[in-house]
Amino acid sequence: MSVTPQLLISVANLSEASIVQAAGVRLIDIKNPDAGSLGKAESRLIAEICNALANANITLSAALGELATWKPADTENLPENLTYLKMGLSGMRDLSAWQDRWCAAQKTIQKQKPHLNATWIAVAYVDADLAHAPCIEEVIEAAKLLNCGGILFDTYHKSNKRFFDYMTIPQLSAHLNTIHTANMLCAVAGRLQLEDIPHILKAQPDILALRSAACEQHNRQSGICSDALKNVIRTFQDHQ
Repeated sequence: MSVTPQLLISVANLSEASIVQAAGVRLIDIKNPDAGSLGKAESRLIAEICNALANANITLSAALGELATWKPADTENLPENLTYLKMGLSGMRDLSAWQDRWCAAQKTIQKQKPHLNATWIAVAYVDADLAHAPCIEEVIEAAKLLNCGGILFDTYHKSNKRFFDYMTIPQLSAHLNTIHTANMLCAVAGRLQLEDIPHILKAQPDILALRSAACEQHNRQSGICSDALKNVIRTFQDHQ
């Protein structure tokens, strides 16, 4: 199966979204990097970005935090032009009914926003032991049952380690085969840096998701930097 990967950049506010849009990136994720791997941005910020980019031919994604701490009030005001939604599964490993809890959250959000036709992306933490999250294989199987549109591989802890500290390219390729056979897409993240891009692209994921490498001093909690973003885009295009 031949895949043409897309580049996704995560943004924390409208200013960053404008920089990313101007650079030609067409897949933008909205999150709060100060609140963890899948930190949810404030509802007003999500709405502001979605409204500003509504007619810009941009595919928009939003992180909704972790299922363990999610409350219905957190997602009452999601904009209807979001294409992808994702929620982390940290702390769920020892709960026998975590799939039911995850399903219930999805159904609640659908009831809250019946015209929101977003696709759910299941999050498989590659550092699942540290996140106390279900293992990758369990997440993939649950994603199939819940009709998710894809899988995101990410790191839960954003400290010194990165994606390649937990998964090799052969392991990624094997998971990609399973995911694509199930007609789901696969995104890869996890504090990826410029030097990681060529190696990840060899495995042909559907989406390469970055923030750290596009920020000042490669710090995900710093703002998006135009020069760093240009280097990311150039490296991505050179190795497609």
